[in-house]
Amino acid sequence: MKNDKAVKYILAISLLTAFLTFANDKPIPILNSGFTIENGSLVPMKQNVATIEYRPTSSVFAVCGFAKARGVKGEAYYEMWVTMPDGNRYFSKRKIHNGNRQILISFDLMNTRPESVTLEINVVMTGKGVVEISGLTVAEMENIHLAEYPNAWFNERTSGIVGAVLGTVWGLFGALLGYVGGMMLPRGKGRGLFVGMVRFAAVMGIIHFAFGITVLWLGQPRHIWHLFTITGVILSVVSTCLSTLLKKTQPSAISHQP
Repeated sequence: MKNDKAVKYILAISLLTAFLTFANDKPIPILNSGFTIENGSLVPMKQNVATIEYRPTSSVFAVCGFAKARGVKGEAYYEMWVTMPDGNRYFSKRKIHNGNRQILISFDLMNTRPESVTLEINVVMTGKGVVEISGLTVAEMENIHLAEYPNAWFNERTSGIVGAVLGTVWGLFGALLGYVGGMMLPRGKGRGLFVGMVRFAAVMGIIHFAFGITVLWLGQPRHIWHLFTITGVILSVVSTCLSTLLKKTQPSAISHQP
């Protein structure tokens, strides 16, 4: 009974950890709609895009988004001011280039973890030009790919958890398969079970691989589709090898001793 309770507690903690991970891996939106900055003269201008309060969960974060710049002349750049709780201000900037580009303005808190900071995002232009900004978000550096892929299902940290779950499930399945094949078959038992498990692994391999390819086609990042495709490949290869070995092992060749 005590072991059963321990298992339940471990399972509950694991599920809670996974939930919290999923809940915190999405970038925080800064702009809900597009924002256009236009300078029609040669007079330098500085336009505030957004100012928000941000609660960092790691020491390195970045503001990400997409921009379309047209006819930009002279010096132009994105500017992010970070105001600390003690009033000190620091900034980071990135040059603006004509064309469709991704915005990525990173900042390192140097291993500090303030409760909150104020982020001020500006566009500075010394000449004429038009800059259209959309999809502006702020995220921890480990979640930057979620800004690159706004519809990504989860980040790499969560991918590690999913991979661990898949590895554990199929590892236990492999251990059971090994027990049936190594301990029961030589005694003339469990052949039907062994064949069924091999076929099940083959079918699941096809399903995993097909799902991974579908996820890739849907535009998900590598750390998501790779999980399922590699699992599918491993299951398919293992089940094919076992099926080939099983065909060479006739039932009459197996001892039927009690």
